[in-house]
Amino acid sequence: MNTLPPPTAEAARWDARLRAPDCSKADRLAFEEWRVHPANAAAWVRLQAAVALLREHRAVSALSPRLQRRTGWAWRAVAMAALMLAVIGFALWPKGSGGGQLYASPATVVRPLQLADGSLIELGPASAVEIHFAGAERRVTLLRGNARFVIIGGAKRPFVVQAADRRVTALHTTFHVALDDRHVRVSPQRGTVRVHCWHGLFPSNMTLHTGQQLDAEIGSDQAKVTYVPERV
Repeated sequence: MNTLPPPTAEAARWDARLRAPDCSKADRLAFEEWRVHPANAAAWVRLQAAVALLREHRAVSALSPRLQRRTGWAWRAVAMAALMLAVIGFALWPKGSGGGQLYASPATVVRPLQLADGSLIELGPASAVEIHFAGAERRVTLLRGNARFVIIGGAKRPFVVQAADRRVTALHTTFHVALDDRHVRVSPQRGTVRVHCWHGLFPSNMTLHTGQQLDAEIGSDQAKVTYVPERV
C-alpha cells in the first residue's frame, strides 16, 4: 500500500522511469509536462535532494574497512541519523501548500511578480516559486527554473530564497537564482547575499559579492565561485 502523497509518489515513479535503460524521448517529454505543475516540481526537488544524500551514504559505506575504523562508529552513527532525518524530512516537507502562494510562468515568457513590500521577482520562462509573506517572514521557495530578485526592505525583515538545499539571504540587493536537477546557481547583480548550505554534518555560510556566481551541487557541499559578466 502506497502511503506517500500523490506528487511524492509520482516523483518516485518518474525517477525510476528516467533511470531505466529503455527511457525514451517521449517519456522525457511527458516528465517535463508533469513537472510544469509547481507542486510536482517541489516534489521532484525534494526527491533529488534525498537521493543525493543516499548516494553520499553509499559512498561512506563503500570505504575500506581500515578507513571505516579510522572514521569511527560515531561518524557512521551521525551519518545514519542525518540520512534518517533527510528521508523523514522528505516525507514531511510541505508539499507546496504550506501557507504560501504558488506562481508559475509559461515556457517562453518572463513573468514579473510585484510583492507586498515593493520587492520584485522576475520569474524566468518555465519557472515556479512559492511565496510566503507573514509578519516578519519574507520567504520564497524556487521550485524550478530561475528568477531575478530585486529586494526592498530593512534588516528587520531579511529576504530568504530557498532553492533545493541552499538558502539565500539578502538585504537591499538584486540577485539571480537558477535551479535545475543537479545544481543551484546564485549570482548577485548588486550588493551581497549570504548562501547557507546545511547539507551533511557541517553546515556552512558563504558571502557572495557583485559579479560573483556560486555553482553548487544539490545534495553535496561541492561548490565553486566564479566571476561573471555584469547583467543588464
